[in-house]
Amino acid sequence: MKTFFVILSLLSLSRIDNCAGFKDIFRQEKIISYLHTELKDRRTVYLVNNKFCTINEQINKLKIVTVDEKTAILHKNYLKITSITETAKGKIISLDYPIEGACFTIQYDENNKITQVNIIEK
Repeated sequence: MKTFFVILSLLSLSRIDNCAGFKDIFRQEKIISYLHTELKDRRTVYLVNNKFCTINEQINKLKIVTVDEKTAILHKNYLKITSITETAKGKIISLDYPIEGACFTIQYDENNKITQVNIIEK
């Protein structure tokens, strides 16, 4: 029973670490400019439910709410994690932002800090 609790605790800590690093995405000026938070209907962004991180909070002017994909699509202003790739030096997260026809690729170092942000318009 103790082993199960330890494993569950480690998994929970990993998810917390992921969320802390993931929230930093919404502090990146390059991404914020694409989200157009100056528009009233863009001040809430819906994050499609995923295994990586659940966010339901306000970061600066932006409210982030994790919802199922069907609900996210109804709201139109949503982000979907399309891939998470572990690398020798950290990880790369790719997000799809359909309302702007863009894909964000965020590179993290081994300390879960963002090192690079790329935006690709489809």
